[in-house]
Amino acid sequence: MPNYYCWLQYEWAAPVSKSVKGDELRFFTGHKHGVAPTAKQWESRRESLYANVRATGAAKRPPVDYPGDSVVLAAATQHTRSAHG
Repeated sequence: MPNYYCWLQYEWAAPVSKSVKGDELRFFTGHKHGVAPTAKQWESRRESLYANVRATGAAKRPPVDYPGDSVVLAAATQHTRSAHG
């Protein structure tokens, strides 16, 4: 039976030049065409994306300042995938 996952992703331009992915959420298990995450499920992915963007900037040498939650959220893209478990 397939599992369906969603996450948010931020494309950080120079000087970081990296795609930063938030944690995945399994939002559905089973077989159903057209299944999609709810607004609340998307919202639950924000904090992990913010944390991963912060960590990515801090790991750069020299460290890169966090652009801010509103900037990250405005540029974030939603992604889904399915996988057989």
